[in-house]
Amino acid sequence: MKKIINDIIVVEGKSDACLLSSFIDGEIITTNGLDCNKETLEYLKLASKFKKILILTDPDDAGLTIRQKIKENVNNVFVISANIDYCNKHNKHGIAESSKKYLNDLLCKYYSNTKIQKFIDKHDVNSLVHDYKINKNDICKAYNIGSVSLKTITTRLNTLQITKNMVLGKFNYEN
Repeated sequence: MKKIINDIIVVEGKSDACLLSSFIDGEIITTNGLDCNKETLEYLKLASKFKKILILTDPDDAGLTIRQKIKENVNNVFVISANIDYCNKHNKHGIAESSKKYLNDLLCKYYSNTKIQKFIDKHDVNSLVHDYKINKNDICKAYNIGSVSLKTITTRLNTLQITKNMVLGKFNYEN
């Protein structure tokens, strides 16, 4: 059974996110290495009003640069420091090369017994896009959540506590 984290975990790449999502139920955001773009930072700024931002980047210079960039631009940030001695596999160093046990030990104080609260679900988001013909990119722009998939739109709207009726109101539909 996956562990629940109600905060947002920020990692560098898809392999880091994939490893974490194999045992954690929660929002995981990737920076795509040093390319932590403006959209991601803007979303993290908004999201930090609702949740802690947990930074879990590789224990190297690139990871340090990413941590500093986020800390300079976002509030409510908690850095989780990984030890390079536990992040090695096949001559590579990073979060993706860590064991699940090690990562579990790093993250356990952030685990929750309560499920992530839902304000909107995937059916609501699909209805907004298909039934109400609201362009998904317009939703992303309206709420400053970055250009993301429908699944990620759902996750991010939940983080920002946005309901279907709130989206409809923003786009001038009757609630």
